[in-house]
Amino acid sequence: MRTMNRFRSGLIVTVALLLVGGCAKNPEPVVRQRAQAFTQLLTTDAFEEAVAYFDPDIVARSGQVALTEAFKSIMSAAKSINEAAGRQPAGFEIRTVSFYADKTQASVHLLFFTTDASGSDRRSFPTDQKWVLKKKIWYATQ
Repeated sequence: MRTMNRFRSGLIVTVALLLVGGCAKNPEPVVRQRAQAFTQLLTTDAFEEAVAYFDPDIVARSGQVALTEAFKSIMSAAKSINEAAGRQPAGFEIRTVSFYADKTQASVHLLFFTTDASGSDRRSFPTDQKWVLKKKIWYATQ
């Protein structure tokens, strides 16, 4: 019993140290996960939820409603362009995450995919998102 408690305590301490140390030294998995969630919300028209992933200073300055409308307008324009070209959205993929020297800003390189109406002729369209670290949380920014 005593051995099991020592093992469990040691395991908990080890996992905690790995989580704290690993996240602090390599923020890429965190930025990648947040960029994935943010972009998924945008592509599924969940604009109000996407605002929670955006720089809180910009949200405070612009207002949540205005930012939601801006997201809606941008995504609507992209969808209209695709429809006019006879294409449909086919997902996205995060390719790379690059950090500035101070590790408080990052650039996320994404590829958006489209297909023709039959689902073939897949094409990719690259774009970048900028991310910033504020109060230990990564946010998309302008």
